[in-house]
Amino acid sequence: MIRRIAADAAALLLLVVMLAGCASGIRPTGPEVTVYSSRHYAADQLVYQAFTEQTGIRIREVKGTPQELLERLRQEGDDSPADLFITVDAAPMVQAKREGLLQPLDTTTAWAQVPAGWRDDDGQWIGLTARARVIVYAKDRVGEGELRGYDDLASPRWQGRLLMRSPANQYNVSLLASLISEQGEAAARAWADAIGANLAGPPEGGDREQALRIAEGAGDVSVMNSYYIAQMLESGDEEEREAAAGLGTVFPDRSSGGTHVNLSALGVLRQAPHSAEAERLVDYLISPAAQSLLSAHSYEYPVHPEAELPAVLRSWGRLEPQAIDFDDLADGQQLAAELLVRAGW
Repeated sequence: MIRRIAADAAALLLLVVMLAGCASGIRPTGPEVTVYSSRHYAADQLVYQAFTEQTGIRIREVKGTPQELLERLRQEGDDSPADLFITVDAAPMVQAKREGLLQPLDTTTAWAQVPAGWRDDDGQWIGLTARARVIVYAKDRVGEGELRGYDDLASPRWQGRLLMRSPANQYNVSLLASLISEQGEAAARAWADAIGANLAGPPEGGDREQALRIAEGAGDVSVMNSYYIAQMLESGDEEEREAAAGLGTVFPDRSSGGTHVNLSALGVLRQAPHSAEAERLVDYLISPAAQSLLSAHSYEYPVHPEAELPAVLRSWGRLEPQAIDFDDLADGQQLAAELLVRAGW
């Protein structure tokens, strides 16, 4: 009897150990896509979950800055577990292509649905979402029409009134890189120097903080990504809603050089262990349903022309982007970063 009780107890203990192993680290088998992503938006998880529910393919996400993830891919080489690379800016994706890290996409599916200006001509990457970097100002202290384009920010009129986030931030580097592409190094250098001279104080915080600082009276003018303004207008935080409601927005038109529009971009990696599953994820992410879901929650612009726009994005009207190429944007990154440092932001 005692032996039987002992045997039963041993069997029960073994079962508990097995169950504990399943609950605390033993991964279930099945298809999976590993995504290296520099995006930081909660909306992505909603889309990944919907994809998994529809296909049974699980998503494993590894996050980092674009440069951190590029370096990781270089170090891992052909042994990298990554299947899909997603960047928050198009320039690092262009760099990944130039380094031979990507493989061609199926150009008959998702690639073909994205407008030509928002995809790689060679079919190695496509845009996922778009955003505009726009000028914002305090409506109670700045008149409508005083600002029309980025060049206006360099006017001495804004001395001591301009707020900016860190010059090392990718958004500001790409904005200046776009001006290098459009106007040349000398003009871009002069613009960066003038911006530095106009600052109300040392750069600090992210885009949301610039809106809050304007509301506090620390400055009157700044630049922000469009989706941050929309998120703040729809925020559950009253302070954020009030700060955003007090902002005027300027989307520079073509007569003023156009609006700086950048992309989150994605590409399937050359050595991807699960390239077929990664292609399925790409097709899903570019579908009108997924694009509408992303836009509804992140307030980014969808790249699929049939996706639905949130009301606030529709209210801003049609974008008039700068006439620049993303290869040129990538070419100007290093010089832009150097000019910003020299300008002493």
